[in-house]
Amino acid sequence: MHEATPFNLSIEILNSLQRWGVDWLKRWPWYVLAQNSTPNFGSTWSRHNLWINSLKDEFLIMNPDKAITAAGGQTLGALNYGKDKLKLSPDFAKFIIGKVMTINDRP
Repeated sequence: MHEATPFNLSIEILNSLQRWGVDWLKRWPWYVLAQNSTPNFGSTWSRHNLWINSLKDEFLIMNPDKAITAAGGQTLGALNYGKDKLKLSPDFAKFIIGKVMTINDRP
């Protein structure tokens, strides 16, 4: 099965037990074959100051009426209260991915 994602990324999901029959895969019958779409960014990510609060602020300045979380919020406050994951709104997620892709595509 192939799932199309934004920015022309492709993820192939396989049932590896059926396809490969490898014993260690009995514990993890699914895996993902993926291609790194941002190899340039991946090798230099620490040089780019993509701090989540700065990205949030920039996004909200440009889009004051849009949410940054899937729940409709405009803050990342749940991270302050022990949450280690937040579901982002599609618009904010695309904004962040766009920043990464722009950095990746620089010569």
